[in-house]
Amino acid sequence: MFLNLKKGSGNLVQVKGSKFSYTQMMVAIPVSFIGMLFVLREGIRFESNYSLYYLASSMVFIPILVYGMLWYFPAFIPGKVLVTIIPGENGQIKGGRKSVRIKDIKEMFFYRRSINLMNMIMIETIDGKKVRIPTYSLLSDAAFSIMVDQFIFPYMNEQAKIVWDRQIDLDILYKRTSYKRPETEDTTIHH
Repeated sequence: MFLNLKKGSGNLVQVKGSKFSYTQMMVAIPVSFIGMLFVLREGIRFESNYSLYYLASSMVFIPILVYGMLWYFPAFIPGKVLVTIIPGENGQIKGGRKSVRIKDIKEMFFYRRSINLMNMIMIETIDGKKVRIPTYSLLSDAAFSIMVDQFIFPYMNEQAKIVWDRQIDLDILYKRTSYKRPETEDTTIHH
């Protein structure tokens, strides 16, 4: 329901955006742009008392929509894989051309960039390197939490596990998604 996963050869896990999010973006962005073009056309005609408002709003919002379309355009590639996870002791997380070993993760979190309003995965490694993986807002907070908890958490180093346990509230995640962490002998929950 929350994760659009494709399990490849071996343990390879490919995470894609949800089909609902793809549909929402494919409809919302072009319809908004076409709507603003219509408002611009009505403003240019000067047949209404509100024509100056139409012109002003279209001159403000058309560049914003074009800017957004340019940032989100890579998300529309059919079959776009947002994140590839190779679970295991020597596992890796790959996003685009960026790759991080799971054992090297110090901290991992999900945030929204203010410049383009796009959700990103930020991975900070033990050696201080920061890796950003764009998700084009196709992955929700809950889907990110489940993905990390299910496929990455079991192979993290102990320090990263403690940090992740502080970040995630499994009770709230269970109430929202019915996800329950599989119990292992070394899993400790610090709540």
